[in-house]
This record gives sequence, structure tokens and C-alpha cells, in this order.
Amino acid sequence: MKSIKVVALRKFVLCISSVLLLLGISFFVFRGFNLGIDFESGVSDTIRIGRSGVRIEEIRSALSDISARVQRQGQESDSTFIIRTFAADDDEKTSREGQIVSALGNVFGESNVQVISSSFIGAKFSSSLITTSLVAIAVALIGILVYIWLRFQFSFSIASILTLIHDVMILLSFIVVFRIEISSITIAAILTIIGYSINNTIVIFDRIKENIKAGGSKDLDAIVDLSINQSITRTLFSSLTTLAVVIPMGIIVLNNDIRMFSLVLSVGICIGIYSSTFVCANILRALSLSKKRLLDPMTIAEVK
Repeated sequence: MKSIKVVALRKFVLCISSVLLLLGISFFVFRGFNLGIDFESGVSDTIRIGRSGVRIEEIRSALSDISARVQRQGQESDSTFIIRTFAADDDEKTSREGQIVSALGNVFGESNVQVISSSFIGAKFSSSLITTSLVAIAVALIGILVYIWLRFQFSFSIASILTLIHDVMILLSFIVVFRIEISSITIAAILTIIGYSINNTIVIFDRIKENIKAGGSKDLDAIVDLSINQSITRTLFSSLTTLAVVIPMGIIVLNNDIRMFSLVLSVGICIGIYSSTFVCANILRALSLSKKRLLDPMTIAEVK
């Protein structure tokens, strides 16, 4: 495999990441996130239509006068749908459910509309879920910061956190651009990506540290490029192996939440390949202008 000059590509990488981030920020400013009822108070009804082969477009057409989100559950022949709509309290929940059942009954017949299950999330719970999600992400980042600080040096920990923030923000850009619903499933996928991405980053950082010790007169740019090229095969194999499981899971499993988890996870893994190969080492390179700054005091003498 031809050697990749990672450090030489740093300006190009900066441009790519900047464009992706600015695109996500622009869409967020003008459109905002597509929050699920996990993060907004609302009601979620699972409804079965007593007629085979009902298309989701027919359900959306029947509910055109109601602000509702419709998703299919199971196979098309099951004619089962999840319908989500805003509701501030129990009274509005009951009213909304009545409107949905009535609208569907007018099209498919009241006897053919069956409410299988119904769940309601109030504003207080959705607010606490947002707080809990943010705390979970913050705790994960702080834990990673401390671990890498102890395992390597402070420059490594800062570089790893900046890389993870980069990964999460680009993943959120993808989510906001394509209007993917943010739910507890999405947060789980983001936390999974944080753990997965840091694993590849640690491998590369460990390789950089070892190559600095054995690098002799090589400058830092050459050592960074060498370390990335030594690690890229491992990064690609581990990521592609994971994708080989995640992508079929999203295709085979009919549950929409699992499909969304698979989609977000797959995109996150691809972002992780990009960042661990081109971003993390360049951030470390920018933070540490000499080889000595990347080693602990006990090993500096070995580099001289």
C-alpha cells in the first residue's frame, strides 16, 4: 500500500471538516433537530389496520390534517404503524388519540382500526432525559480525558477529546441534514461511536509514542506519517468487520429503531475511519511541536 502523507494533507483535511461542520450548523440554525417524543412531550400509538397491504402513504394522507409522524412497524402485509404526535398533558393525549382513530376510521372503517399500544411522555420527563443524555456524553468525555492523560500525556488527551468532539459534531451534522429523528436510540448510537472511535485513536497514539522512542533523528511529521500508515490496515479491518455486521442488521431487522441505530452507527464508523486516519494525529501534531512534548519525563532521555 502506498504511503499516505497525512501531515501534508492537513490543510485539505481542515477544509473538508470545516465544510461538513458549517453545513450541519447551517441546517441546525434554519431547521433545528428532528426531536423524537423522547425529547418532546407527546404520544406514540401503535395502530393496526385490519386490511392487508396498507401503504404508509395512505396513513399519512388520512392524517394530513393532524401534525403526526408515521412509521411502519413490521412487514407491509402486517399493516401496523407507529404514529407519534405532540401532546402536552393527559387530556390532550386522549384528544389526540381520538383524532387519529377517527381520521383513520373515516378512511379504513372504524372496525378496522385497532390501537395495539399507547405511550405518553410528559414535558418533565423529556426535559430530564435531555439532561441525562448530555451528562452521559460529558461523563464519557471526561473519563476518556483522564484515562489518556494517565496513559500518555496531556497533549494526547486534549487531542483525543477534540477528535471525539469533531466526530460527534459531524455525526450530528449528518443527523440534522437528513432529518433523522433524535431519540434515546440515537443517543445510544452516539455513545457507542465515542467508545469505538477512541479505541482506534488510542492505537494510533500508542504507535506514535513507540515510534518517537525508536525514531532516532526522524522529525515529528515523518513519525506521525509512519505511525498512521502502520495502523491504517488495522483501522480499516476492524471498522469494515463491524460494518459487515451493522449494515445487514439494519437491512434484515424490520424494527425502525434498530434500522436508525444501524444507520447512525454505520455513518459514525465511517467518520471514525476518517478522523482516526487524518484528524487525530494532525491535532496532536498541532498541539505538540516537538517530540519531547509527547513523552513523559522518564523517557525523554531515551530520545536524546
